[in-house]
Amino acid sequence: MRSGGIFRAAILALLAPLTSGLTCGEGPQASAETPPLPASIEDIMAYSRSLLEKQGFPVESFLPEKGFLSTGWKTQLSPRYQEGLRERVQIYLWEKEGATVAAVDAQREINDNYRSPLREADADWIRSGNNRALQDRLVLLLKMEFDPQWKKN
Repeated sequence: MRSGGIFRAAILALLAPLTSGLTCGEGPQASAETPPLPASIEDIMAYSRSLLEKQGFPVESFLPEKGFLSTGWKTQLSPRYQEGLRERVQIYLWEKEGATVAAVDAQREINDNYRSPLREADADWIRSGNNRALQDRLVLLLKMEFDPQWKKN
């Protein structure tokens, strides 16, 4: 009986590293934020919209009066299992200290359909965190456009 407990403990010790990154539910994801930018919400929204459209994101929700912009999903299918993905960007803007702050959230989902991964209609999308690199790149582009410290002399 005692050896069964040792065996169970050994199995759990081996499985622990495999399950440490798993979470139950989606929970809040980390977005990237700009410092306060000396520009209006309307100016930053217009620039963000243009920037995202140039990168192939279809803008679905554009609400300058609420400081919110959301794109549709930009999809990249793959013939390999769980390598197809789709992403969308949401930008939240608010005033702070007489300036505007932008929070960028780039959500990512992967296709969990192994039978027909190249058919978007059959895709089984599951949450896969955020695209931190995309978030950081968009924040950097906003800073380069609106932050005086980043402007060229």
